[in-house]
Amino acid sequence: LAAARYFEQTGDEELAGVLSTHYRAAYEASDEGPEADALQVQARLSLRAAADRAISLGSSGQALAYLREALDLSTEPADRGPLLELAAHAADLEGDEEDAVALGRRSVETFQAAGDRDGAARATIQLSQILIDAGFAEEVVALLSESIADTVEPAVRARMLANLSRAHYRDGNVAESVRVADEALALAEPQGLDGVIAETLVNKGSALAGRRVVEPAILLRAAIEMASELGDVDSELRARSNLAVLQSLDDLPAAIRGWTEVRGVAERIGVRSIAEWAVGSLSWGYLERGEDWDAALAHIEESMSLVRSESSRGFLHGSAEQILLLRGEDERAEREARESALGAFEGSEFDAWFLHHPGWKLLLAGSYREAFDSLQAIIPRLRQVKLFGRHGMVGAAAWARDEELARAALAETQVEPYSGGVYRAVGTLAEGSVLALGADAAGARERLLEAERRIRGTGWEWWTALVRLSAMFLLPDDPVIAAWEPLVRSRLEACLL
Repeated sequence: LAAARYFEQTGDEELAGVLSTHYRAAYEASDEGPEADALQVQARLSLRAAADRAISLGSSGQALAYLREALDLSTEPADRGPLLELAAHAADLEGDEEDAVALGRRSVETFQAAGDRDGAARATIQLSQILIDAGFAEEVVALLSESIADTVEPAVRARMLANLSRAHYRDGNVAESVRVADEALALAEPQGLDGVIAETLVNKGSALAGRRVVEPAILLRAAIEMASELGDVDSELRARSNLAVLQSLDDLPAAIRGWTEVRGVAERIGVRSIAEWAVGSLSWGYLERGEDWDAALAHIEESMSLVRSESSRGFLHGSAEQILLLRGEDERAEREARESALGAFEGSEFDAWFLHHPGWKLLLAGSYREAFDSLQAIIPRLRQVKLFGRHGMVGAAAWARDEELARAALAETQVEPYSGGVYRAVGTLAEGSVLALGADAAGARERLLEAERRIRGTGWEWWTALVRLSAMFLLPDDPVIAAWEPLVRSRLEACLL
């Protein structure tokens, strides 16, 4: 106890961990009674302070250990609620999704048991963020919709609406995401809730990304600037990561540079959840870049030893699975590893990223009709990644030289208007396929050349080869299109061999 009081008198924040250790030891060495009760409180408070200090230094794992000790010393719901709330935050920063979700749920329940409405609302907002990070956007939509209906206080409603907007866009409902974001901004701006405004701009810009290009870029850049001024590192990094997604539609190499920067910053400051998201984005970016799939597989293998969350492991295994599948190699081990890692996330958005694999496998086997039907069936479930299924449908129609399939594929690309070079190239390829199979060679040539021009400058080298290959199937006698053959062969050999 004397040592604890000595360290406390120094006022040195760097000794927070040492101080908590001495108070814990003093409590455990004391006999039951008023002094022990006082030491228990002091030990709990010092452990909480040590956890706060650890989080500020980027040591979320150490913070979680301190908070578990503090929880062991706490019995009253009023004491346990804030500790569980901070523990859920630490687990989320650490990338431990299952633990973060479990702690988040317990924090809400504990605040409710204590009759603390403000604490319960705050914990619900945090739980919704954790669930979104874990891929359960659909559950968050239900959770927040119910909570908002019972919430009157404008600032709390604004924060809930901001998260609800994010949940909607992660669940693939862009229109509702934008509507809810505007409602959040209408509440947040008059109250000067700058943090909520920055977060909502990230969500609205991210929701619009792909559907539009100019507006979401403006929103995301404004969010980056605002979050930076506020010192809101999480929102700034998320905005930078999502801006890279938008950039990838027209300039994939620039997006890869953006994700690399986000990963580096997130790792330095200890925000593991964002760092791991960037790692997953990079694995996907290297795959679609199509320069060197051996290097992409090496990146995935190296990253596997760095990530901790099961969803990140599943994503990496899924990226490796796709490369092996496209190469015609045995992908079963990676598929089983991916399914095992994502077992706790069944029904989450993470499943959507890999639903197209069976369809692409049928496509590469030459079973075009079956591939088309498989890909068309999963489109509603692909949430944010419908492009993966739609491109396969267009390819199946072109390679089968089937006008019926081509018209169905074209109709699918027109369900939702998208912007960006990659999206526009796929839609234009679908138009060219319909014209070619309808014997309009001149019109088809114009659209196919336009599709190739649009995809060529984006840096999506693998997809550029597939667009060229489709055009060669459709108009094999056209001299300009036939001249692409060496380029296609070179790219396919670089990726597949």
